[in-house]
Amino acid sequence: MQLKKKLMEGPVTESYGVKQMKFENKKRMQSLKNAWHNFKYTMELWGSSMRTIEGHHGTGVVSYFVFLRYLLLVNFCMFLLSMFIWVPVVIHDESAYTSGSTAATCTPLYDVNVSSNAFELIIDFFQGSGWMEKTMMFYGYYSGNGLDNTSYKLSLAYILVCIFCLVVSLILMETFLVSDFRETILNAGNGSTGFCNKVFGTWDYALTDDASASIKHKSVRFELLSYVNEQIFVKEREQRLRDGYLRCKLYTIRIIINIFIVLVLVASGYLIYYVTDYSTGYVRRNAGVSGTTEVLLKLLVQFLPAITISALNGVLPVIFKKVVAGEEYTNAFVVKITLVRTVFLRLASLIVLMGTLYSAVTCSTRSVCRSTSSPCSVITCWETYVGQQLYKLIIADLLAVIIKTLLVELPRRLCYEKCSCGIFKKIRPPEFDIPACVLDLVYSQCLYWLALTFAPLAPTFAVLKVVVTFYMKKLSVLKACPPAEQPLRASRTTSFFMVILLIAFFICSFTVGYVFYDMEPSHGCGPFRTYGHMYYAITQTVEGWPSGAQSFYNLIVSPAVTGPLIIFLILLIYYCSVLASAHKSVAYMYREQLVKEGRDKQYLMVKVMELGGDSTPAPNPRRAQPAGLKNINETAPAPRKVASTNQTNNQQMSTGLSSPHAGYAC
Repeated sequence: MQLKKKLMEGPVTESYGVKQMKFENKKRMQSLKNAWHNFKYTMELWGSSMRTIEGHHGTGVVSYFVFLRYLLLVNFCMFLLSMFIWVPVVIHDESAYTSGSTAATCTPLYDVNVSSNAFELIIDFFQGSGWMEKTMMFYGYYSGNGLDNTSYKLSLAYILVCIFCLVVSLILMETFLVSDFRETILNAGNGSTGFCNKVFGTWDYALTDDASASIKHKSVRFELLSYVNEQIFVKEREQRLRDGYLRCKLYTIRIIINIFIVLVLVASGYLIYYVTDYSTGYVRRNAGVSGTTEVLLKLLVQFLPAITISALNGVLPVIFKKVVAGEEYTNAFVVKITLVRTVFLRLASLIVLMGTLYSAVTCSTRSVCRSTSSPCSVITCWETYVGQQLYKLIIADLLAVIIKTLLVELPRRLCYEKCSCGIFKKIRPPEFDIPACVLDLVYSQCLYWLALTFAPLAPTFAVLKVVVTFYMKKLSVLKACPPAEQPLRASRTTSFFMVILLIAFFICSFTVGYVFYDMEPSHGCGPFRTYGHMYYAITQTVEGWPSGAQSFYNLIVSPAVTGPLIIFLILLIYYCSVLASAHKSVAYMYREQLVKEGRDKQYLMVKVMELGGDSTPAPNPRRAQPAGLKNINETAPAPRKVASTNQTNNQQMSTGLSSPHAGYAC
């Protein structure tokens, strides 16, 4: 107050010229920044919905919706890039190959029967066959022959769009991780100050609306509740694990549970392989069946791999959630370990499926145009065949989200609240399972990354799927799922979600790269029907460049450049991880230093009371009472005397940390 009074009473000098102009410009820039931040806050996509969800369920659940909004951005960018494939085809009509090449011979063999029956047309929509197979949805529709009179090369645009979609996805993921890196470091290990920071620094004093203040109040409450529950659980577990028998028992249980989970994952992979192989064989044996019952049975068998994968993805996470309770992990670590286990299930299911499809389209006895021998399926356009299988998985995944919300979670909540029967009271309301929901998103995104090569309109379905998922999950969170008893904190949850997505991205990128580089494209369909491999579209384009540009291209793609670049990136990742560990170590050292200084001050206060001749018993260093501080002020000797007394007792105070009080916390 004295400093403020002194500043207010001082002379006020007016600024002129350049100094005043700088001051005015600074004010204008600050006003523009504030206006821009307010505009972003107002125009934030799903911002009000997320704040409402945060008020009801805390920041842990909101981190899922933040991740969902990020995927919308990724898929929208992929949708914009995919327009370079299908928009030119819409403008220019496609035409058949008439030259005497292999493509001209094989193209007439790729014939699709389109039914006029309304029931079969609906079935074709779900199967991706019939009239759907001759739409821009699938690879086989595109030939690029209608663009011969233009300088636009559809084959080159096709492969570059797929590559750029993966590159843009990687850039967006890395940008998100880098922006979250600082917050992750700051939030890492706030054991001694985290609670104080949340109590005194969480509230937003700029809130003026009662509804916003109520939502913020609920959000702070859930955050503090989750923090306190986690600290209580950690303390209780540490006390139990002091017994060697209980510690050995806990580690044995964890080993048994991990062995069980590995066996379950292996059995799931074999089941997916068996079902996919049976479905392929059944469709091959019953290719010409007719009749409503036979068509429905064939549709069911074709969707059998998708149904199996969806069933495993729904049942096994529940089993993982039940068995992880016996491992006694913290709530945040339970989410992470469940995510890791479930992501192996999801990725393994996709790998097994792609491996089965690979064996079906790469038969050793296939002819130039198609596979005609008995061990192989009759596949003229294998790219469209793979796209149809992924399309079925996409449709099944979208329907699963809608059915689970509208036909399972909402009726379950209504039965629990409205029905008084004993059986309905035992069925508790559904919980919002964050690991399962996140893995659903990762699984869906993997499907879209893989399907982009075989179905160029897959990003359109991806944007639709993300929007539908957001509103379905919002309905589930606000109307069906009550708040969790132990809310999850979102300190590093979102970044961990992104790491899981990054791992899945590299697996999908490897698969797409292998298709471009090694697999021979079909000669009866697609823009690459005249090439031996898909990447020949790039090499033939480079051959038309000047010699200097060709030399530069050959240099940057040679192992002499890519090898050291990969090594440099690996070293850079290692350096960043070491730097992060160093930051954590320094932060831990500073926290320990603060704790030790607090113990020293507490011990000195006790000694001052003893040397002051106070007959009152010294307060417990674990609990510094205000009454003790009052006695210190009343009975403590003069500063000079205390200093001299301390000077004569240097040895006693130097051994303070080894005294019985030194180990006590403030």
